[in-house]
Amino acid sequence: MTSKTIIIPVGFNAGQCKRNIMAHFADDSPAEWMSDQDFVQQYLYCHEDGDYDPPIDVWLLVWDSPSNMVPTSHPNPEAKHCPSNTELKIEAIGASLLLCKTHHNNIRCHLIYIIPPELNSTLYDLSEKHFTGVDDVHVIDMQEGIAKADQSTSLLDFLESVDLQIAEIIAVPKATFDHCDTLVQYQIPESVTHIEDRAFASCKKLRKVLLPDKTALGEHVFAACARL
Repeated sequence: MTSKTIIIPVGFNAGQCKRNIMAHFADDSPAEWMSDQDFVQQYLYCHEDGDYDPPIDVWLLVWDSPSNMVPTSHPNPEAKHCPSNTELKIEAIGASLLLCKTHHNNIRCHLIYIIPPELNSTLYDLSEKHFTGVDDVHVIDMQEGIAKADQSTSLLDFLESVDLQIAEIIAVPKATFDHCDTLVQYQIPESVTHIEDRAFASCKKLRKVLLPDKTALGEHVFAACARL
């Protein structure tokens, strides 16, 4: 059964790219752009227990201003930084996603995290962050994209290329993630009993994979995953 795609924007910049992203979905595609409040209302509070019909794929699109994404200083100098405004927002949405998963079996939750150029990933490391209720995490580092872009590329064209990359992650179903440049974390569903050869090979950013106990692995599943 074809699942319904729900995209929840988190942050000002995420909200601004709705038109470009949704343009990549066919008119008859079961995809919907939705606020986190509307999602909670429709799929948590106003839905009976049992499987969703159709199944649901929820995508959190996180793209905010750098000031909201940077953790704030803790009053106690010996303590860790306080979570950023963006992280607090993701945590609140994640708690709702966990409740949905408690009452419904056929929901998968994904996160796409856009790191603005000001927060180059060498300075803003997601490896220790925990995203509640999320099954897999993709990261798009805009600084990396700027470094690879042609010098004649305009800002508008570059931003449109980021929107296209987001849309491709969401819209194109993947049997495997071989050579996926954005995948950072992935939780294998309990229903998966075997993972094909090289399914995650050369995922350069992959740091964490959660495997069910009875899942069998093919050959070279995680080959060239240097950070795993």
